[in-house]
Amino acid sequence: LRDLSFTGLSLVAVQRIPKGTAFRVSAPNFETIAVSVACRPAGAAFTTHAQLLTLQMVRSGRGVFVSARA
Repeated sequence: LRDLSFTGLSLVAVQRIPKGTAFRVSAPNFETIAVSVACRPAGAAFTTHAQLLTLQMVRSGRGVFVSARA
């Protein structure tokens, strides 16, 4: 995962995720369903940019910081 916002994400994957493909990301602090909007080669991997369709933040015993600045 390179970047996450409330509307999209950027990640590096070992497989190409074609534009328009829906996929799931499950991480320790969140789960999301996203759809690929762009996928570009990055060395032996691929950089994918995607629009979030759902986002569920997982609560932990610690707080979560959300920046109010763009």
